[in-house]
Amino acid sequence: MTAGLARAYAIAGRPNRARAELRELYQRALHHYVSPYGFAQVYAALGDNSAALQMLDRAAAEHAFELMFLKVDRSFDRLRAAPEFQDLLQKIGFPK
Repeated sequence: MTAGLARAYAIAGRPNRARAELRELYQRALHHYVSPYGFAQVYAALGDNSAALQMLDRAAAEHAFELMFLKVDRSFDRLRAAPEFQDLLQKIGFPK
């Protein structure tokens, strides 16, 4: 839920509030599993494509179940043209 809230703040043009929620998410991750996919969604909404791709790579390494939505998840529309994103899609088994 925190990732969704952080993403919503970012989309609403409140990046400082989104980053505050992102910090809360990192704190939560110290004690509980938090999927890197959620972090990637927040970073993508903040326009930090590099961090988003890094978290998606981590999600792939952890076999995060949310990756099954990667090809259609609108959260990553701005990343679709990036070669790294296309490589990731192939790496996790999506056809071209």
